[in-house]
Amino acid sequence: MLISPIITPLTLAVAACAGPTAHELFATRVAERASAAPRFVPQDVNGGTRSRRTRSWSSTRSEAAATYSQSFAGAVLSAPADTWNSVEGVIAVPIPTIPDIQNDTPNGTFAASAWVGIDGVTCANASLRAGVDFVVDSSGAVSYTAWHQWLPDDAVAFSNFTVNADDSILLFVEALSPGLGLVLVENLSSGQLEEVEVEGSNALCEQDAEWIVGAAGAGLEPLPLANFGSVPFIDVSATKSNGQTANPGDAATVFEIVQNGIVLTNTSANATAVVVSFV
Repeated sequence: MLISPIITPLTLAVAACAGPTAHELFATRVAERASAAPRFVPQDVNGGTRSRRTRSWSSTRSEAAATYSQSFAGAVLSAPADTWNSVEGVIAVPIPTIPDIQNDTPNGTFAASAWVGIDGVTCANASLRAGVDFVVDSSGAVSYTAWHQWLPDDAVAFSNFTVNADDSILLFVEALSPGLGLVLVENLSSGQLEEVEVEGSNALCEQDAEWIVGAAGAGLEPLPLANFGSVPFIDVSATKSNGQTANPGDAATVFEIVQNGIVLTNTSANATAVVVSFV
Protein backbone atom coordinates (compact mmCIF):
# COMPACT_ATOMS: atom_id res chain seq x y z
CA MET A 1 0.00 0.00 0.00
CA LEU A 2 1.53 3.41 0.24
CA ILE A 3 2.87 6.77 1.18
CA SER A 4 5.21 5.54 3.89
CA PRO A 5 6.60 2.04 4.58
CA ILE A 6 3.84 -0.36 5.57
CA ILE A 7 3.10 -3.95 6.29
CA THR A 8 -0.01 -5.62 4.96
CA PRO A 9 -0.84 -9.28 5.57
CA LEU A 10 -1.54 -11.45 2.55
CA THR A 11 -3.95 -14.39 2.74
CA LEU A 12 -5.77 -16.67 0.32
CA ALA A 13 -9.53 -16.23 0.17
CA VAL A 14 -10.84 -16.54 -3.36
CA ALA A 15 -14.38 -17.59 -4.17
CA ALA A 16 -16.90 -17.24 -6.96
CA CYS A 17 -19.68 -14.68 -6.70
CA ALA A 18 -23.11 -14.66 -8.27
CA GLY A 19 -25.42 -12.00 -9.59
CA PRO A 20 -24.52 -8.56 -10.96
CA THR A 21 -20.92 -7.55 -10.38
CA ALA A 22 -19.96 -4.48 -8.39
CA HIS A 23 -18.62 -2.88 -11.56
CA GLU A 24 -21.94 -3.49 -13.31
CA LEU A 25 -23.78 -1.91 -10.40
CA PHE A 26 -21.44 1.08 -10.27
CA ALA A 27 -23.33 3.43 -12.62
CA THR A 28 -26.70 2.52 -11.12
CA ARG A 29 -25.51 3.06 -7.56
CA VAL A 30 -24.05 6.47 -8.36
CA ALA A 31 -27.33 7.56 -9.98
CA GLU A 32 -29.37 6.33 -7.01
CA ARG A 33 -27.00 7.65 -4.31
CA ALA A 34 -29.07 10.71 -3.44
CA SER A 35 -31.94 8.55 -2.14
CA ALA A 36 -29.86 5.73 -0.64
CA ALA A 37 -30.45 4.88 3.02
CA PRO A 38 -27.57 4.51 5.51
CA ARG A 39 -26.24 0.95 5.64
CA PHE A 40 -24.97 1.00 9.20
CA VAL A 41 -25.03 3.05 12.39
CA PRO A 42 -21.57 3.24 14.02
CA GLN A 43 -21.43 2.41 17.72
CA ASP A 44 -19.71 4.78 20.10
CA VAL A 45 -17.18 3.72 22.73
CA ASN A 46 -19.87 3.52 25.42
CA GLY A 47 -22.20 1.23 23.49
CA GLY A 48 -24.60 3.92 22.31
CA THR A 49 -25.03 5.11 18.75
CA ARG A 50 -23.63 8.05 16.85
CA SER A 51 -26.03 9.70 14.45
CA ARG A 52 -25.03 9.40 10.80
CA ARG A 53 -24.86 12.90 9.37
CA THR A 54 -26.81 13.93 6.29
CA ARG A 55 -24.72 14.23 3.14
CA SER A 56 -25.06 16.68 0.31
CA TRP A 57 -23.87 15.84 -3.20
CA SER A 58 -23.01 17.93 -6.23
CA SER A 59 -21.82 17.18 -9.74
CA THR A 60 -18.73 19.37 -9.55
CA ARG A 61 -15.71 17.58 -10.92
CA SER A 62 -12.21 17.97 -9.49
CA GLU A 63 -10.00 19.34 -12.26
CA ALA A 64 -6.80 19.76 -10.27
CA ALA A 65 -3.56 18.80 -11.99
CA ALA A 66 -2.18 15.45 -10.90
CA THR A 67 0.63 15.03 -8.39
CA TYR A 68 2.90 12.03 -8.95
CA SER A 69 3.99 9.30 -6.57
CA GLN A 70 5.96 6.08 -6.95
CA SER A 71 3.54 4.09 -4.82
CA PHE A 72 -0.03 5.42 -4.72
CA ALA A 73 -2.81 7.02 -6.75
CA GLY A 74 -6.18 8.46 -5.79
CA ALA A 75 -7.66 11.60 -4.26
CA VAL A 76 -6.73 13.45 -1.07
CA LEU A 77 -8.49 16.33 0.66
CA SER A 78 -6.02 18.30 2.79
CA ALA A 79 -6.96 20.86 5.44
CA PRO A 80 -5.63 22.36 8.68
CA ALA A 81 -5.07 20.10 11.67
CA ASP A 82 -8.09 18.76 13.55
CA THR A 83 -10.36 19.01 10.49
CA TRP A 84 -11.30 15.44 9.51
CA ASN A 85 -13.39 13.22 11.71
CA SER A 86 -14.26 10.33 9.36
CA VAL A 87 -13.77 9.07 5.81
CA GLU A 88 -15.67 6.41 3.88
CA GLY A 89 -16.20 4.88 0.47
CA VAL A 90 -17.40 1.70 -1.22
CA ILE A 91 -14.97 -0.10 -3.51
CA ALA A 92 -15.66 -2.64 -6.24
CA VAL A 93 -13.10 -5.42 -5.75
CA PRO A 94 -11.06 -5.99 -8.92
CA ILE A 95 -9.41 -9.12 -10.30
CA PRO A 96 -5.66 -8.37 -10.33
CA THR A 97 -3.46 -9.66 -13.12
CA ILE A 98 0.25 -9.74 -13.85
CA PRO A 99 1.17 -6.50 -15.64
CA ASP A 100 2.76 -6.46 -19.08
CA ILE A 101 5.68 -4.49 -17.64
CA GLN A 102 7.00 -6.74 -14.90
CA ASN A 103 10.06 -4.81 -13.71
CA ASP A 104 12.33 -7.85 -14.11
CA THR A 105 10.29 -10.00 -11.69
CA PRO A 106 8.52 -12.41 -14.07
CA ASN A 107 8.25 -15.19 -11.46
CA GLY A 108 7.18 -13.06 -8.54
CA THR A 109 3.99 -12.04 -6.80
CA PHE A 110 2.20 -8.80 -7.68
CA ALA A 111 -0.17 -6.83 -5.49
CA ALA A 112 -2.15 -3.65 -5.00
CA SER A 113 -4.28 -2.26 -2.22
CA ALA A 114 -7.28 0.07 -1.97
CA TRP A 115 -8.03 2.03 1.17
CA VAL A 116 -9.67 5.03 2.77
CA GLY A 117 -7.81 6.88 5.47
CA ILE A 118 -7.19 9.86 7.67
CA ASP A 119 -3.70 11.45 7.33
CA GLY A 120 -0.58 10.10 5.65
CA VAL A 121 0.09 12.80 3.03
CA THR A 122 0.23 16.31 4.49
CA CYS A 123 0.63 14.76 7.92
CA ALA A 124 3.02 11.81 7.73
CA ASN A 125 3.25 11.34 11.50
CA ALA A 126 0.42 8.78 11.55
CA SER A 127 -2.44 7.47 9.44
CA LEU A 128 -5.61 5.51 10.21
CA ARG A 129 -6.68 3.27 7.32
CA ALA A 130 -9.08 0.54 6.28
CA GLY A 131 -8.47 -1.34 3.06
CA VAL A 132 -8.33 -4.44 0.93
CA ASP A 133 -5.25 -6.06 -0.63
CA PHE A 134 -5.49 -7.82 -4.00
CA VAL A 135 -2.67 -10.23 -4.87
CA VAL A 136 -1.81 -12.37 -7.90
CA ASP A 137 1.04 -14.87 -8.04
CA SER A 138 3.01 -16.12 -11.02
CA SER A 139 0.47 -18.90 -11.65
CA GLY A 140 -2.38 -16.40 -11.84
CA ALA A 141 -3.89 -17.40 -8.47
CA VAL A 142 -5.61 -14.45 -6.79
CA SER A 143 -6.07 -13.68 -3.10
CA TYR A 144 -7.70 -10.91 -1.08
CA THR A 145 -7.28 -9.57 2.46
CA ALA A 146 -9.24 -6.88 4.31
CA TRP A 147 -7.15 -5.02 6.86
CA HIS A 148 -6.84 -1.98 9.11
CA GLN A 149 -3.76 -0.02 10.09
CA TRP A 150 -2.62 2.85 12.26
CA LEU A 151 0.70 3.89 10.80
CA PRO A 152 3.49 3.59 11.72
CA ASP A 153 2.21 0.39 13.39
CA ASP A 154 1.80 -2.78 11.36
CA ALA A 155 -1.39 -3.58 9.47
CA VAL A 156 -3.80 -6.08 11.01
CA ALA A 157 -5.90 -8.44 8.89
CA PHE A 158 -9.59 -9.08 9.46
CA SER A 159 -8.87 -12.79 9.52
CA ASN A 160 -12.49 -13.99 9.32
CA PHE A 161 -13.65 -11.45 6.76
CA THR A 162 -14.15 -12.89 3.27
CA VAL A 163 -13.55 -10.84 0.13
CA ASN A 164 -14.34 -12.08 -3.37
CA ALA A 165 -13.81 -10.59 -6.81
CA ASP A 166 -16.51 -8.04 -7.71
CA ASP A 167 -17.73 -7.69 -4.12
CA SER A 168 -18.76 -4.24 -2.96
CA ILE A 169 -16.83 -3.40 0.22
CA LEU A 170 -17.68 -0.45 2.45
CA LEU A 171 -14.57 1.03 4.11
CA PHE A 172 -15.01 3.47 7.01
CA VAL A 173 -12.56 5.08 9.44
CA GLU A 174 -13.29 7.56 12.23
CA ALA A 175 -11.01 9.46 14.58
CA LEU A 176 -12.63 9.24 18.01
CA SER A 177 -9.65 11.19 19.35
CA PRO A 178 -6.11 11.83 18.05
CA GLY A 179 -5.03 8.49 19.56
CA LEU A 180 -8.18 6.36 19.23
CA GLY A 181 -10.05 5.34 16.10
CA LEU A 182 -12.91 3.26 14.80
CA VAL A 183 -12.58 1.06 11.71
CA LEU A 184 -15.48 -0.63 9.96
CA VAL A 185 -15.49 -2.88 6.89
CA GLU A 186 -18.71 -4.28 5.46
CA ASN A 187 -19.12 -6.66 2.54
CA LEU A 188 -22.29 -5.29 1.00
CA SER A 189 -22.46 -8.31 -1.33
CA SER A 190 -22.52 -10.87 1.50
CA GLY A 191 -23.68 -8.82 4.49
CA GLN A 192 -20.56 -9.60 6.54
CA LEU A 193 -19.41 -6.76 8.80
CA GLU A 194 -16.43 -6.20 11.09
CA GLU A 195 -15.93 -3.23 13.42
CA VAL A 196 -12.98 -2.56 15.71
CA GLU A 197 -11.58 0.25 17.83
CA VAL A 198 -7.84 0.82 17.43
CA GLU A 199 -5.24 2.80 19.31
CA GLY A 200 -2.21 4.35 17.65
CA SER A 201 1.30 4.87 18.95
CA ASN A 202 1.43 8.22 17.11
CA ALA A 203 -1.32 10.83 17.26
CA LEU A 204 -3.34 11.73 14.18
CA CYS A 205 -3.21 15.29 12.84
CA GLU A 206 -6.62 14.89 11.14
CA GLN A 207 -5.39 16.90 8.15
CA ASP A 208 -5.93 14.47 5.25
CA ALA A 209 -8.95 12.55 3.99
CA GLU A 210 -7.94 10.00 1.37
CA TRP A 211 -9.26 7.46 -1.16
CA ILE A 212 -6.24 5.56 -2.45
CA VAL A 213 -5.07 2.63 -4.57
CA GLY A 214 -1.41 1.81 -4.12
CA ALA A 215 1.37 -0.62 -3.49
CA ALA A 216 0.96 -3.48 -1.02
CA GLY A 217 3.51 -5.78 0.51
CA ALA A 218 5.20 -7.34 3.50
CA GLY A 219 7.93 -5.52 5.36
CA LEU A 220 9.53 -2.29 4.20
CA GLU A 221 9.66 -3.30 0.53
CA PRO A 222 6.31 -3.35 -1.30
CA LEU A 223 5.50 -6.05 -3.80
CA PRO A 224 5.57 -5.13 -7.51
CA LEU A 225 2.36 -3.40 -8.53
CA ALA A 226 -0.33 -5.66 -10.00
CA ASN A 227 -2.53 -4.62 -12.89
CA PHE A 228 -5.67 -3.91 -10.86
CA GLY A 229 -7.81 -2.84 -13.82
CA SER A 230 -10.19 -0.20 -12.49
CA VAL A 231 -11.06 0.40 -8.84
CA PRO A 232 -14.07 2.68 -8.30
CA PHE A 233 -14.78 4.23 -4.92
CA ILE A 234 -18.42 5.31 -4.71
CA ASP A 235 -20.49 6.71 -1.84
CA VAL A 236 -17.39 8.77 -1.03
CA SER A 237 -17.64 11.19 1.87
CA ALA A 238 -15.53 12.81 4.57
CA THR A 239 -16.95 14.36 7.73
CA LYS A 240 -15.32 17.29 9.49
CA SER A 241 -15.02 17.73 13.23
CA ASN A 242 -17.67 20.50 13.03
CA GLY A 243 -20.19 18.08 11.47
CA GLN A 244 -19.94 19.39 7.92
CA THR A 245 -19.36 16.94 5.09
CA ALA A 246 -17.05 17.12 2.10
CA ASN A 247 -16.20 14.99 -0.90
CA PRO A 248 -13.36 14.61 -3.44
CA GLY A 249 -15.08 17.17 -5.70
CA ASP A 250 -14.09 19.82 -3.15
CA ALA A 251 -10.65 20.59 -4.60
CA ALA A 252 -9.05 17.23 -3.84
CA THR A 253 -5.48 16.66 -4.94
CA VAL A 254 -5.33 13.86 -7.52
CA PHE A 255 -2.33 11.55 -7.38
CA GLU A 256 -0.98 9.22 -10.08
CA ILE A 257 1.62 6.44 -9.85
CA VAL A 258 4.79 6.91 -11.89
CA GLN A 259 7.46 4.21 -11.96
CA ASN A 260 10.59 4.23 -14.13
CA GLY A 261 9.29 7.33 -15.88
CA ILE A 262 6.00 5.65 -16.90
CA VAL A 263 2.61 6.85 -15.65
CA LEU A 264 0.78 3.68 -14.56
CA THR A 265 -2.59 5.07 -13.47
CA ASN A 266 -5.39 7.36 -14.52
CA THR A 267 -7.49 8.84 -11.70
CA SER A 268 -10.72 10.81 -11.81
CA ALA A 269 -12.41 12.39 -8.81
CA ASN A 270 -15.71 14.19 -8.39
CA ALA A 271 -18.42 14.71 -5.77
CA THR A 272 -19.70 11.13 -5.87
CA ALA A 273 -16.77 8.93 -6.89
CA VAL A 274 -13.04 8.39 -7.19
CA VAL A 275 -11.96 5.97 -9.93
CA VAL A 276 -8.36 4.74 -10.19
CA SER A 277 -7.47 2.78 -13.33
CA PHE A 278 -4.29 0.93 -14.24
CA VAL A 279 -3.17 1.96 -17.74
